[in-house]
Order: sequence, then structure tokens, then C-alpha cells
Amino acid sequence: MVTHYTGESGKIACGRNNHYLVSTSEVSGVRCKKCLGSHVYQQGVWFGEFQRHTGTEPMGLEEWAAGTMPFAKAAQHSLTCYRIEVQEMVDRLERQLNPLIL
Repeated sequence: MVTHYTGESGKIACGRNNHYLVSTSEVSGVRCKKCLGSHVYQQGVWFGEFQRHTGTEPMGLEEWAAGTMPFAKAAQHSLTCYRIEVQEMVDRLERQLNPLIL
């Protein structure tokens, strides 16, 4: 049986709407070729990769999933928030390091 991709909004990425479809929001479990080629699936993969690489929850993911924010804006928001978070961490570490330098 083919497993389809269901985004956070609950819609099947390939556009099918049969109530008996097997679907998942886990990108690694998707087997439908149309779902795998869809923009919704690729965008979901991007958010998953962002979280895997940064270790932080993507900001804007919920808004994108709810359909209240386009992907491009949600992804940029995630990146901006992550940059701010990283810069704050770098500044804090630098402040801690400065007294240790002789």
C-alpha cells in the first residue's frame, strides 16, 4: 500500500482526497511518487532539515502549516530567528571568554 504525505494542514500533497488513504507527516515514510514530487512535501522536508541541522524548532512552521504564512516568509522567519539566537549565544560566549584572556 502506498503511503501519502499529509502536511500539518491535513491535506494530502498529491491532491487525492480518498478517506481510506494511508498518509503520514513523517517525510521518510512517504512512498507516493506524486507526493514526493510536490512542493508541499519538499517544503516539509526543508523544515525537517532545518530542525535536524539547527536543533531548534523552525519559527513560522505552524503558520505555514495553518496556511496563514507562505512558505518563503515562514522559512525566512525561521532563518532570521535562528541567526538572532546564534548571535546572542556568540556574544554571551565572547563576554565569558574576555575575562579569561590574559
